[in-house]
Amino acid sequence: MLKLVWTPGKVQVPALPEYLQTQDSLTLNASTGPLLQAFSRVGLNRMVPAPQPEPALRAALDAWLAIKARPRIVILVHGFSYDPSGRVGNGTDNPFNSVYGTPGPALDYHNSWLPIIGECTDTGVSTGEDLAIAFAWTSEGSFSQFANVGWNNPYQYAVFDLAPLAARALATVILYLQQSANVPVHIFAHSLGTRATSLAFRQLERGPQDEQIGKLILLGGAEYCVDAFANLTGRAFQVLSVASRIDRVLSMGGDEFGHPVRYNGTPAARVIGRDGVKILPNWLDIQLDHPGVVPWLAGQGYPNVSAGHVDGDHSLAWMNHWAYYMNDGNRKLLSDLLADPDKNIDWFRSNYFPEGIDASYYGNFDPFIPETPTSLDGRRYEPPLPTTNQGDAT
Repeated sequence: MLKLVWTPGKVQVPALPEYLQTQDSLTLNASTGPLLQAFSRVGLNRMVPAPQPEPALRAALDAWLAIKARPRIVILVHGFSYDPSGRVGNGTDNPFNSVYGTPGPALDYHNSWLPIIGECTDTGVSTGEDLAIAFAWTSEGSFSQFANVGWNNPYQYAVFDLAPLAARALATVILYLQQSANVPVHIFAHSLGTRATSLAFRQLERGPQDEQIGKLILLGGAEYCVDAFANLTGRAFQVLSVASRIDRVLSMGGDEFGHPVRYNGTPAARVIGRDGVKILPNWLDIQLDHPGVVPWLAGQGYPNVSAGHVDGDHSLAWMNHWAYYMNDGNRKLLSDLLADPDKNIDWFRSNYFPEGIDASYYGNFDPFIPETPTSLDGRRYEPPLPTTNQGDAT
C-alpha cells in the first residue's frame, strides 16, 4: 500500500491575502514524511484545472508502480473526522489505525478496508498483492479552526473548506495515474470521501483519459447530488453509489449540517448516499434498504447483504453509516465489484436489478450548485434564498 497524506496549512480566512499565500502539503507515509507536493489555495471552490504533478510526486508514484505488476489499482478515500497528522484529535482518528489498517489484535477486520480490496485476509495475512493507494486527508478541525473561518460547526469546515482543498491533491494523483498506470484505477470512497472524490474529478477534463478509470465505488456518499451530477455523470468510467435511506448520519448530518450554504429541504442539500442521482448510463444507485435489492442480491449469490448494522464493533453502529463496509455480506459484494470487471453496471441492468432510490423526488432536481461564501460575513450571515428554480422542497 502506498500511503499519501494530505495536511492543510495554517487556518486563514479565505477572503484575506494570507489565505492565498498558504499552501497545503501532500507527503509520503505520514504528515512528517517527505514532501511530495505543495498545493495552492487560489480559487477555493472554483472550477480550476488540477495542478500538474511535480517531480517528487511523480517519482513516488513511479517507484510504487514499478514494484510489481498488479491487476488493478484502488485509491482509498476515507470520510469525515479523520486526522492523520494527530494535530486535531487524540490520535484515535488516524485512518492508518482503522480503515487503512491491517486487521489484528488491535483492529477488528470489520473496520478495515484492506481485506475488501484484496491486500490481506480478514485475519491480516498478506495476500501478496499491493493494490491500494491510501489517500489520508485531514477531514476535521478544532472549534477554534472552524469558528475562525466563519462556520457554525466542524462539518461545514470539512465540507466547504477541507474537502475542496484535499481534492486538489487527489486530482493531481489521479491525473498522473491516468497518464502512467497500465491497469484500471478504481476509487473506493466512503461518506465525505465521496465529496473529495467528486470535487477531484471537477478539476479533471473529460475525455479519453477517463477510460483509465475503472469504477468509482461510493459508499454512503455525503457528496451533494447536484455536485455529483455535474462532476461524475456522462463520463467514460462507471459510478456505483451504494445508498441507504436508513443511514441516520446522512439523514441528520449530510442533509442538514450544510445549512444555510445548502438550504435544508432543497435539492441542493440532498446527498447521494441517501437521495441518489438519476438513472444514467454511467451511474447506478444501489439502495441497500430498497425492498427489492436484498432478495435480488441473494439470488445472485450475495446473501446477508444489509443496510442495517449487523457485524463488527462500532460505538455508533445503530446509525447505520458504517454498515456499508462492516457487514460481512456487504464486504463480499464490494470485494467482487472491485475485483471482477464483469460485475459492472451492465451486469446489474441485464439481470433486471431494481435500481434507483425509493423516494418520491428521486431524480427530480435542477442541477444548481450554490456558491460557497469566502468572506466571514458571507459565512456568518444567512444568504438570501436561491432565486433559481431548485424543484420541489420536500
